[in-house]
Amino acid sequence: MLRDRRIWFIAAYGFAAGLPLPLSGFTFRLWLSEGGVSLAMIGLTANIGLAYSLKFLWAPMLDQLPPGMFRRFGRRRGWLAIVQPALVVSAALLALSDPVAAPAWSSAAAALVAFCSASHDIAVDAWRIELFPPRLQGAAMAAYVWGYRVALLITTSGVIKLAGNIGWHTTLLGVAGLLLVGPLVT
Repeated sequence: MLRDRRIWFIAAYGFAAGLPLPLSGFTFRLWLSEGGVSLAMIGLTANIGLAYSLKFLWAPMLDQLPPGMFRRFGRRRGWLAIVQPALVVSAALLALSDPVAAPAWSSAAAALVAFCSASHDIAVDAWRIELFPPRLQGAAMAAYVWGYRVALLITTSGVIKLAGNIGWHTTLLGVAGLLLVGPLVT
């Protein structure tokens, strides 16, 4: 099973899917808190996570519409070829924002990260279900979750540690760089 390169691809997709979740959630709110942003503003950022809960609203579009000029990749990978660069750019915008001077702009960038990340999840889940036969669905999901969990460790504990040493902007730009794993795998 580990010789099946699709398992490694889905683990890499899991890694790419796990990186942005804390960027628009816990890690983002910690950055705001350290910057002295008001608790009211920090509380409002909890709404950013709604993108993950409401992704069922635009999932049918990704499921039914062809991905335009990326049609040659197929429907799932074609949408990934659109969403993943947008995710990298949105993470870079977040990293370059200033949550103290412009918390609304930083929150908008985090919301864009969440939207792109939720869209990424939709396409990867559909691809995994279509690509793997029923007997390998469990192994594929396990590989995805392992990749996801490793990414969560990086974007929580790793980011917090690095941000203390080299600053938030540089650390978050590094995470945006790690998100390039997605387009490379696609």
